[in-house]
Amino acid sequence: MIVTDGKTQKQKKRNFRRSVSSSPGNINSINTGIHTGVVDTSVNTDHTDIKQSLAAVINRIDAHESKIESLENRMAIVNNDIYDRNGIRETLDSMMTESNEHTCDILKLTEENTKVNNELKLIRGYVTKLEQKIEIQQNQITDLQGRSTKDNIVVTGLVETDRENLPRILKNKNSKIRINPHFPEVVREKRKRLFEIQAQLNKQNVDTKVYGDKLVYKQSGTVLREKVALPKASDVFKTALYIKNKHRFASGDTFAENGKLIMGRAMSVSSIQDVREGISELLTIPAVAASTHNIVAYRFTDIQGVIHDGIEDDGEHGGVLSILKCMKEEGFNNVLVVVSRTFGQKLGSKRFTYFKAAARTAIQKVGNGTAK
Repeated sequence: MIVTDGKTQKQKKRNFRRSVSSSPGNINSINTGIHTGVVDTSVNTDHTDIKQSLAAVINRIDAHESKIESLENRMAIVNNDIYDRNGIRETLDSMMTESNEHTCDILKLTEENTKVNNELKLIRGYVTKLEQKIEIQQNQITDLQGRSTKDNIVVTGLVETDRENLPRILKNKNSKIRINPHFPEVVREKRKRLFEIQAQLNKQNVDTKVYGDKLVYKQSGTVLREKVALPKASDVFKTALYIKNKHRFASGDTFAENGKLIMGRAMSVSSIQDVREGISELLTIPAVAASTHNIVAYRFTDIQGVIHDGIEDDGEHGGVLSILKCMKEEGFNNVLVVVSRTFGQKLGSKRFTYFKAAARTAIQKVGNGTAK
């Protein structure tokens, strides 16, 4: 603003307007300046009206100027808020600087994340390939074990005597002596399960025969295949990406002895699809995935009222059958249980007690894993 004699131009304008509106002589001189000084009384009324109108206009102008001055004062405050120290401008500049720094950090993290993802993909490829090789080698080992024991026989129920006559004893039909082929342990455990399934099918008048580690339907010649098996590494990776946390599971008691750690986890299931997804999801848990053995047992009733059950011993021979037997005896249904065991010193048959206890306590924590 321009200041003259201590008064602003606006203040001078206001004083001038007020002096004009308040002085009759000024009004007369303005309106009758062209006359000779003779006052015409007929126009006094008009002069009064003009004076009042002019005063009203001046008042309006003053009001508007007051508003303008108030706005200018506000603008000055806003400008101070924007441009002063620690004002909006400085704050925005600071935020912009931080934003640029964060952007650089994000770009670095994105680059590092891309590298990690590529490394993970590479690891997945190697793990999948390694798993395939191990499976092939395990099959070859089992085949070699079978070949090496092909000509062996296992005789059971024979009491050794000094003068035994084996041929005569074997001809006795009432003898408890049995002669069986000598199978590798993996095959023997699988045959136990197959004989159990065969007994169930016999009750349904379905003729089957066990050949080695296979159960064959006599009528069709087809081979029975377990509906559920431990998923491959590639399937577990997919589960970790797409269906993780789809199912809820309960953890049972943990047993530790001689370096072994045994723990059961269970969840509700009502179909084979639930069982497959549940196993894959449990295997995404680092502690489960790192376990030496993950023993799987499930049992559920479908919508037709048919009971389905199955097992996977994962190399822990004998233990899983005891778990499934426990589930049947205690009436647990619509449940999947996975008992994990880490490597340690041998426990002998005592480990089966731990397996059943770990499975039982986990199943009991599942909502619908109750007796029928």
